[in-house]
Amino acid sequence: MSENNLSPLLIAVFALFVSVNATIPDYIHTCKRTDPKIEQCVINSINILKPQLTKGIPEFEMPSIDPLKVAHMNLNLGPGFKAEGKDLLISGAKDFEIQNLVVNLKEDIIIIDLYIKKLIARGIYEIDGKIASIPLKGTGPLFLSGDTVTAHVVLHGKKVNKNGQLRYYFPSMDLKLNIADYDLKLEGIGGGDPTLGKVTNQVLKDEKASIKQTLVPAIEKSLSEYLLNAANNICKHFTWDELFPAS
Repeated sequence: MSENNLSPLLIAVFALFVSVNATIPDYIHTCKRTDPKIEQCVINSINILKPQLTKGIPEFEMPSIDPLKVAHMNLNLGPGFKAEGKDLLISGAKDFEIQNLVVNLKEDIIIIDLYIKKLIARGIYEIDGKIASIPLKGTGPLFLSGDTVTAHVVLHGKKVNKNGQLRYYFPSMDLKLNIADYDLKLEGIGGGDPTLGKVTNQVLKDEKASIKQTLVPAIEKSLSEYLLNAANNICKHFTWDELFPAS
């Protein structure tokens, strides 16, 4: 769901504005900043670009959108638990839908609302905690699935003069994630003890509401860092006029 990644999608948004004076692959359809229907143009272009997003676009330092890779994510699973996920692979992002897009170049803000029916993450967990005074410490496979995932992303842009050229980058972004429902499983708890594993995963299920309050911010943080880095990777290849041509 995260492991950073909603990335390629947002990078694509910026790539779509690249000037025809630059070397633009055929699969990228540009949109002019003077277009009165610029938002719909960008949405159409992103939908055309979807097959490339799945494969990844190395020339724009854009990794594959599916699976998305997240190296590390802290997981606060409630009182008595300390856990983290590592080497996560997240699938399902390629099926994203853009519900809303706002391009405000005057205020240097881009807003995107996304919907994904289902995201599935697999990786490794490390845990240190207790259940009913029984110490739990170890590592094993992690499975996390999220249903009806929506994201509200606000990118804040800024123009800077660098070596005599006007450049554009994104110093910050805000991301709010909502997951209607999720399922989290940690396998191999207690060295693979089936009873302890069953009890642990039942606790995770019973405490879903409280766990979600800490799980979602952790995913938001990981995604925000990944997306911001991805957006700036595409921007560094072009000047302001190349990213956002006037006509």
